[in-house]
Amino acid sequence: MKKYNLFVCTGNYYRSRFAEEYFNHLAVKNNLYWEASSKGLSENMSNLNNLGQISEHTLEALTKRGIEGSATERYPQPLQNSDPVKITGSLP
Repeated sequence: MKKYNLFVCTGNYYRSRFAEEYFNHLAVKNNLYWEASSKGLSENMSNLNNLGQISEHTLEALTKRGIEGSATERYPQPLQNSDPVKITGSLP
C-alpha cells in the first residue's frame, strides 16, 4: 500500500516544492511505495509575488542534482482544511 507525505511551507513555491520533487525522486530511485505532494500555508498565493509555477532557483537546484521534476508545471497550491494532514513531529 502506498504511503503519502505532505510538505508544507509558506507559499508552495520554493522549499516545499523542492522537498516534494526530491522526495519523489528518491522514492522512485529506491523503489519505495511513498509519494509526496506539497502545499503552502498562505491562503492567497497571488499576494506572494511568485513569478510562475515554481521558483527558477528550485528548478536549478533540482537540475544540479539530476532531478527532472514531475509536478513543476503546476502553480503553487494553498493548504485546504479538507486536506488530510496528520502531524507526526514538531519543530524544536
